[in-house]
Amino acid sequence: TAPGYIAQLFEILLQYPPLVVELHARDGHKLLTDAGLAGFVLSLYREVSAERTPNVDRLLAELGQPEVVTFLRSCQTRTALMDEESAKMAFSESLVRLERGSLEIRREALKRDLYSSFKSDPERCELLREELDSVQTRLRNLRLSTGEGAH
Repeated sequence: TAPGYIAQLFEILLQYPPLVVELHARDGHKLLTDAGLAGFVLSLYREVSAERTPNVDRLLAELGQPEVVTFLRSCQTRTALMDEESAKMAFSESLVRLERGSLEIRREALKRDLYSSFKSDPERCELLREELDSVQTRLRNLRLSTGEGAH
């Protein structure tokens, strides 16, 4: 199952499809680990950016991935009715959580790669360490910008 912030992101997106422009501008579609969800976002973005009212039922039918369609349909039925301003704030928070989740996954993968190549490939280790430092800096900056960890 998808993390709660992914479900919240899609619940809001299905209620307010124009928010897909912000998701796309912040490269959120690239952070989605499920290719079906990323594909849906890109299809929705094409519709919205072409100034067409998106036909979500058609987009879902075109996905051809039953598990993704089931997830998105469940998001459609759970959409919390909220005003547009509240939806934008919640959507923005979900985007931050999406980025943080993606960075945390990348950080763990880098740590595993560092561990496995520690003795055998020192040059690769240096590159991995540099990327790990960059990921950790971005995570720290995200925490600071959202007030997490500030006491």
